[in-house]
Amino acid sequence: MQPILWDASEGVIADLGSGPGGPARAVFPGGYLVAIDLGLRPLRTYAKADGRVVGDVTRLPCRPGSLTAICGFDILEHLQDDLGALQDWREALVP
Repeated sequence: MQPILWDASEGVIADLGSGPGGPARAVFPGGYLVAIDLGLRPLRTYAKADGRVVGDVTRLPCRPGSLTAICGFDILEHLQDDLGALQDWREALVP
């Protein structure tokens, strides 16, 4: 599968609310994939992630402009402040 939007092979991709693994690696086959979830247990089984971070997806644990791409499959409906989360994600992306 080819990347849908752009080539992120040289960047950092965050898979938010990743649980034990999702389609982020299929969408972005290159790059450094960081799985971020609230719990360590599901992250331990995410074999395709290069890095794993226990954290809150509404306040990403990264510097502004440090992510090349963000994947968040089926998570917006679970967030109380989805607009606030989207704003935080935008700040985390490379301009």
